[in-house]
Amino acid sequence: EFCCRDSTWQATVVELMLRADAVIMDVRGISAARRGCEFELQQLAQRLPPQRLVLVVDEQTDKALLQAAFGPRLSAVRLVEVRRSWQADRAFSALLEAVAA
Repeated sequence: EFCCRDSTWQATVVELMLRADAVIMDVRGISAARRGCEFELQQLAQRLPPQRLVLVVDEQTDKALLQAAFGPRLSAVRLVEVRRSWQADRAFSALLEAVAA
């Protein structure tokens, strides 16, 4: 648990990314109107090998935004589509594969 302020949360997120064996991020529903995690996506794209990333997507996810953040490296990122909560096991399995990469 971290106590962050507006001036420190971004540095904290980046440091956690750099220390992680793999990162899973839920980007279901991200769109041009809902870009709240844009900073995190950009940092992941710049700082981590795509093989260590798992992005959880759904039919609402604007994949063009993911493409803009990652460029051609997006093809190496594990995208796991989850439509129902019981499908979350697939995301966990993908995370384990990313850790092993």
